[in-house]
Amino acid sequence: GSREVTVNGYAATEPSGLKGCKLRVPDSEMALAYGAALGATPTVMSLGEVYMGIQAQEAELQDTLKEKGMNIIEVDKDAFKANVQTIYDKYKDTWGDWLATAQGYNK
Repeated sequence: GSREVTVNGYAATEPSGLKGCKLRVPDSEMALAYGAALGATPTVMSLGEVYMGIQAQEAELQDTLKEKGMNIIEVDKDAFKANVQTIYDKYKDTWGDWLATAQGYNK
């Protein structure tokens, strides 16, 4: 599927347009290779930084979307978490510390 790359100061229409851009990526071999293939310089960030960054913008973005007429539905997060718990349990060795970190920042 498609991917979005959001960077300030780089209006790249092709990979060479991202030369010199420090693209923040998760700490995985695949993500680092992906960032480099895009033409950027991949820079590892911790998973916790991702969620903190998204949280720092979430309220503002929701307000903007509401002003433009979007209906934002608040969900019962605990119900969704309960439904997927068996998946977490089944793949806990695969998820490793990543899952615990994600759950800690996504309350």
